[in-house]
Amino acid sequence: LTLASGRCWLHERPLAGWSGVDPGLEARLAGLLAAEPPADMAEDPALRALRASGPGGGFYLDLETTGLAGMPVFLAGVLAPGPLPGTPTEPDDPPGMRFRLYLARDYREEAPLLEALAAEFSAWPTVITYNGKSYDLPYLRERAARLRVRRPAAAAHLDLLHPARRRWSGQLPACRL
Repeated sequence: LTLASGRCWLHERPLAGWSGVDPGLEARLAGLLAAEPPADMAEDPALRALRASGPGGGFYLDLETTGLAGMPVFLAGVLAPGPLPGTPTEPDDPPGMRFRLYLARDYREEAPLLEALAAEFSAWPTVITYNGKSYDLPYLRERAARLRVRRPAAAAHLDLLHPARRRWSGQLPACRL
């Protein structure tokens, strides 16, 4: 993937028909969003925004880093409602959710990776993460500032870590990351 700041690697594929992926995933997500939310999440503005727009209004994000402060982002996984607007697709690609992996093989490719993620944030109004409020989004902001590239900014952010802990803390042996 070639961007203004350089190159990074992108692997993208439609979720439909991918071996091992539940073919009913998109329908289940739509059903969950249409259902009444748990009481502790009923007033969450990001969940309300996502429920109003449906599954096509948000993307799921997970970062991989070395875990040490100030170290580069080398891999970002995105599950999005479709291709990024304006990007070419194959004629036989099925519609629906797409999985994207952005990879920086060395330090020079981190800035383009962050630039590509900023485009994801611009395309979809809500970002959904697991511990993104405390880790992923602050980490992205810090790295973008350090490398002087556009900072990824979400209109709404739904972090599922704390609701999951509240929901299953008494039912599972551990609710840690």
